[in-house]
Amino acid sequence: MKTLKKFFMCLVILILNFSVTYAKSDEEKYKDIQPDAIPYFQELDRLMDDTDENIKKNLDAITYQAHIISQKFPDDKFVMREVYNKLSSAYTTSEKYDFARKYLEKSYRLDPNHYAVYFQLGYLESSESKNYAKSNSYYQMSFKLTQNNEDKSKIENNIGANYKNQKNYTEAVKHFSASINYFPTAFTYKNRGVTFAEMKDYSTAIMDYNKAIELDEKYILAYQKRADSYFELKNFSAAIRDYKKVLELDATRNNVYFRIGYCYGELKNYTAAVEAYTKYLYYYPENKFAYNNRGNACLHIGDYETAIANYTQAILLDPNNGLVYYNRGITYEKIGKTAQAEKDFAKARSLGYYR
Repeated sequence: MKTLKKFFMCLVILILNFSVTYAKSDEEKYKDIQPDAIPYFQELDRLMDDTDENIKKNLDAITYQAHIISQKFPDDKFVMREVYNKLSSAYTTSEKYDFARKYLEKSYRLDPNHYAVYFQLGYLESSESKNYAKSNSYYQMSFKLTQNNEDKSKIENNIGANYKNQKNYTEAVKHFSASINYFPTAFTYKNRGVTFAEMKDYSTAIMDYNKAIELDEKYILAYQKRADSYFELKNFSAAIRDYKKVLELDATRNNVYFRIGYCYGELKNYTAAVEAYTKYLYYYPENKFAYNNRGNACLHIGDYETAIANYTQAILLDPNNGLVYYNRGITYEKIGKTAQAEKDFAKARSLGYYR
């Protein structure tokens, strides 16, 4: 049964991936906006065209740009409606739901039959109250009010996200695939890939991450998620390449050094593993697992004193981890300190660790 279900999902993907890419031009995107206002909206879209994390960081700039537009075009219904919808979206993403509702109400008063009002209601409902059924009903109303393929794609993507949040992966894949069929984007391919990864179908997930990267070669999250899937499949060399690409695109994502260190350890490149864990610990000096793992790498290359220092630091951070005492005991044996070794082995046994 599971094999048949997996085959069906793959068949759906293959069929839908032959869909025709529909491109929404600026002319159509801003068709209700007067030409003088378009450059201002392009800047606003630039500020909002990123991850949720960056939208939160850019919130002040987003609201300032929206204020400029409102000051310049206060009597233009279409301009103001678009401003209110974008502010509602930014505030929902930033979890400032009272502000989001305020601007959504303003948009509704200007145009109660515009698809974006119901789209934002769906987004707000899923974000604030996690009422996914109600959220989906708003998205379906939004779907009926638009003829634009890119709009429909966004709606299907968000419905898919609601189902994924409920761990209804079959429905999530169906709606993400519909989204791709209407208008393929790197974001939706990544979302469908994450869904397959949560189903532990890492190979299919990688196919979607590949598509996301084809559409956006600088899509950091797609590289990171693909690296995670390679990691789960124990393809450590491929995982390292993608984790390094993540760092190349964003040097602040220092947490990936831990995975890089682990991968090098599995590949028996212990010197590189030590280097990666050292970089990780510079940013996360309280991580007991990184000290233990760096100790293991030092043990393998014969740097016993440094290995002991790392195990000792791990023990200081967590004195109840029997494995680390055992590892330190082995290292003491290597340098002939049998009394210390036996003491550590005894401590490991008292903590329930036996090998």
